[in-house]
Amino acid sequence: MGLVSVHLRVDFMEDVLRMRIERYYYTEYKEEAEPRIKEMQEHLLLQQEAIRELPEEEQMEHHEAQKESANEYLSEIMPLPSEICTIINPAKHRRFAELAEESISLAKELGANLLAYTENTTGCITFVGEELGYIEKHKAMLEKLTATADEVHIALSVDTGEGSPTDIDGLVRMEFWFDFYVEII
Repeated sequence: MGLVSVHLRVDFMEDVLRMRIERYYYTEYKEEAEPRIKEMQEHLLLQQEAIRELPEEEQMEHHEAQKESANEYLSEIMPLPSEICTIINPAKHRRFAELAEESISLAKELGANLLAYTENTTGCITFVGEELGYIEKHKAMLEKLTATADEVHIALSVDTGEGSPTDIDGLVRMEFWFDFYVEII
């Protein structure tokens, strides 16, 4: 069987693996919440002035009712964050880019096709070849990929008609999946 080679310029790979994500959720939230907070502060000032004119016993009752009302109002305009927070980890993305670059020489030595790509917050490095042997020469790199990846899949490759370098029937397919985020509880 002849080898199908995939030529990948390193500078092109670096451009593909760069990303910049900007989301201004805090800024948007603050802009939406500020008018409500001002409205609430004005309302509270008016209530405080009215309460000062009442007898002391009635003032205490109003303070308790006011606390409950304020807490309810605050819970409506400032919902608590979810229990799990997902944060993008640039170090994981950089590590993926380094491994993708190192995988080029491994694919060449193995005589395997290589596909490395990112999509949203995940990345995948895929090798497809006749013999993806775990011999001593390649052991360190394959162990590094396996230890670093969040998921590893090894199966027979199937031709799906996509025409990608990994779209070949009956060969071994190794996929190393990486998540570029961490979840904090």
